[in-house]
Amino acid sequence: MVRWHTTRRPDQEVEAQVRGTDKAAVVAAFTEACAQAVDRAQNPVKDGDIDEQ
Repeated sequence: MVRWHTTRRPDQEVEAQVRGTDKAAVVAAFTEACAQAVDRAQNPVKDGDIDEQ
């Protein structure tokens, strides 16, 4: 089992975190989490991190 998520920190950095016991699954999930973190950092309105002005 693998769990991953991204979080926007108050200083506007986006963090990706992955946990799991299967190394291959963790590597794959980390790649996906990093891609989502980059997208979230570049498009904060899309994920509701900031209000659209």
